[in-house]
Amino acid sequence: MSLRSESGSLIAVKDHESAGAITYWRLSGPVALDVLRRAWLNEGLDEELLPAAPEPEIALRRAVNAQAGRRRLVRPLSRRGAWVIQDEDIVESNGRQTARHTDVCVIRWTDAPGQPFSIESADAPFGVYTQVHDAVIAEYQSALGQLDQHDVSAWLVERASALDATGLRDTGGIYFVPQPGVATWRKMIAALTVATGDTHKVFRIAALRDQDAVAAILDAITQEASQEIVKFQEVINSGEVGARGLRARGKDCENVLAKVERYENLVGSRLDGLRANIEAMQASIAAAVMIAQAEAERNAA
Repeated sequence: MSLRSESGSLIAVKDHESAGAITYWRLSGPVALDVLRRAWLNEGLDEELLPAAPEPEIALRRAVNAQAGRRRLVRPLSRRGAWVIQDEDIVESNGRQTARHTDVCVIRWTDAPGQPFSIESADAPFGVYTQVHDAVIAEYQSALGQLDQHDVSAWLVERASALDATGLRDTGGIYFVPQPGVATWRKMIAALTVATGDTHKVFRIAALRDQDAVAAILDAITQEASQEIVKFQEVINSGEVGARGLRARGKDCENVLAKVERYENLVGSRLDGLRANIEAMQASIAAAVMIAQAEAERNAA
């Protein structure tokens, strides 16, 4: 199996022959955090690296949206964290059909201790209100301990990045994990597979260290580093970041250079032009720090 890039193809081979792994995923449905935690720990992975549970307000939003159906509407109100749930009926009069909406309840996030949201009855029969009330509460309790597919995808990107991965597409979705991180990535995939079965699939393809693969990997790290350089320049141009913030950007720039060096060592090729651009940006940041410090001293005088 091969993964086609503009410069050629990344070829599936055994791990010990590879420069790393190509990874991508297809996700569907929720993941129970407690189940994922057990599988994660069984693989000997650090519990601190697990994704955080959804914030309560996010859990409520998901619980409310879960009530939507063919004739049940969820409409956000002007105030953030507030919704009205309506039932829709089709009424026929004089040969014409019109939609009639009945407010079932209004839900508001209050952030109050012990009772973080309210569910107020509206115009629907009490039995209908009770059914929706109980469903929202049950769904909220469930959502507090679940990740949706967007949570899992963001977490996988974060974990891949921590393993020095770089994106092989501008739009994301396909990543190259260097060989030193492949064993850890394999354990992560195994834990997620145990926790979700077939609903979440993370694919891993070993990438041969051939000319085309090297070209694709170097192109990816070049694009990533170049985008970071643009961001650093935008910070300098804004003039809104003080000396402390600029020094932090300088550290970030050092980290970009270090990652480029690791990729150079991985594939045995140098990126002298990219190195020069990063080093020039380091000099620009250092100069901006000096200017910001001098301005701060003038303002303090």
